[in-house]
Amino acid sequence: MVRTYVNRAACYMNLHQPAAALADAEEAVRRDPKLVLAYRNRGYAYFLLKDYARALADLEYVFQLKPALVDNVLAIVNIHLASGNYQTAIDLLNERIHASPKQSGYYHQLGYAYLLLHDYRRSIECYQCILSMKVSTDAICRAYNNLGCVYFKLRDLSNARASFEAGLRRDPKHHTLLFSLVEVYIILHIDSQDVPRLLERLESVIANTPKCARSLYDGLAAYWRGDYTDACAQLGYAILEEPFSLTPHLWYCLASAAGKHDDLALKALEHVLEIEERDSVGLIPLRLIVVTNPSFYAAHVQAIVEAIPLLTDEPTYFA
Repeated sequence: MVRTYVNRAACYMNLHQPAAALADAEEAVRRDPKLVLAYRNRGYAYFLLKDYARALADLEYVFQLKPALVDNVLAIVNIHLASGNYQTAIDLLNERIHASPKQSGYYHQLGYAYLLLHDYRRSIECYQCILSMKVSTDAICRAYNNLGCVYFKLRDLSNARASFEAGLRRDPKHHTLLFSLVEVYIILHIDSQDVPRLLERLESVIANTPKCARSLYDGLAAYWRGDYTDACAQLGYAILEEPFSLTPHLWYCLASAAGKHDDLALKALEHVLEIEERDSVGLIPLRLIVVTNPSFYAAHVQAIVEAIPLLTDEPTYFA
């Protein structure tokens, strides 16, 4: 029964229902006060509810018992980053890297922390370190994707494109990298058969993925065709499927702006400001707003850059 409460709490968190997750996590703690996973889930539920003090207390308790538990360390780091304690997060990650130098997850998060500090050189170095490791293909692809996003933030579209393409050579069916590359090609206004071919390739990859991915794909395809009304419609479906995902909101903003519907574009940006979902792909359309029209709601764009954490993954909380 305790494991059932632990796992159901994890399900509630994936459904973005932190209050329900907290109730199950607290019940698990009550039934078994020694179960580490129960405290970890409760700590993360507190984090989602922005009760950082209680979240940190639970997660640091878990850290004392199991300092090598990677996702717990990353959750603690997330709290410090959300609280603006960047150097504390960096110090903890460097400490864990010293203890476990081959743990790529620490380098991923360290690269993100440096990104928040605008230390792009060190951020790039972190992702390049992962590429030199003997780690899983998924970890390598994630590093290429995040590296490309950092280059994108620097408006170095050439290296961003090269990073995404290098990742796809490792896994031609990696849908995050494919989405990233399609977005880069659209931004670069590549007027050739490359984009249709990429879209065709992406369509085959996302055939069995959730509806949000399909609607996002349809929205990108419509945007590429210049059919901004259809793009908004498809991206609207994606938003309904995944209301906490940044990417469809941002592309909806772009499609609205391109279709001269500034009121809808502004409303989309306001929705983005309310979202705290961590989404590496979201960085790309955000850069597109700046690259294609630097004066477009400049204050809101800057607010998004400062408010939205990118390049982090949700830890797995199943027992």
